[in-house]
Amino acid sequence: MKKLIVITLCALMVIPVFNTCKKGENDPLLSFRSRKKRLVGEWQLTEWDRTYTYGSSTTITNFNGSIKTVTYGSGDPVTSSYTETMTIEDDGTFTIATTEITGGDTEQETIKGYWFFMDGNKEAEYKDKERVSFQMTEYSSSDGEDTDFYTSSGDAETLGIVRFSQLKKKEIIIETEITENNDGTNRTISETMTYERQ
Repeated sequence: MKKLIVITLCALMVIPVFNTCKKGENDPLLSFRSRKKRLVGEWQLTEWDRTYTYGSSTTITNFNGSIKTVTYGSGDPVTSSYTETMTIEDDGTFTIATTEITGGDTEQETIKGYWFFMDGNKEAEYKDKERVSFQMTEYSSSDGEDTDFYTSSGDAETLGIVRFSQLKKKEIIIETEITENNDGTNRTISETMTYERQ
């Protein structure tokens, strides 16, 4: 009986320690890897669903791992071949590289910069390390004819703050929900992006 009580007490003390790793709502219940270790690596975008509404106009983006389809309002869908790779380095740097082929036109973009975990915010109901800030220091794009190149230093430009609803060893999910009102015009974004480790 004493053994059973000791085992139960040990389990009750250990579970909260593992539970602190669960920041995103779909994170694994138990993980021996830190959130940083789970995030660092090379990731390939495999699924993307986005609905953007501004006033009465809606744009829907869907991606199935190879084909991106964008529908502007009631217009015909525009399809393209698309790839996106996101590399998160242990030293706090990142690279996002995309290639999009529409018809016979190819456009490539590369974004580089710094990343770091955000602190929690009790009022906004964010946990520590649930969100990541990406600050851009370098941007380049090419469509085969024109090339753009841009750099930023000092307090680098914030590319965005993203919320990881799932951060697993082999799969991560970014979810975005935004609602804004600008002089009576509503703007909403609902987006889910799924990446798999390469």
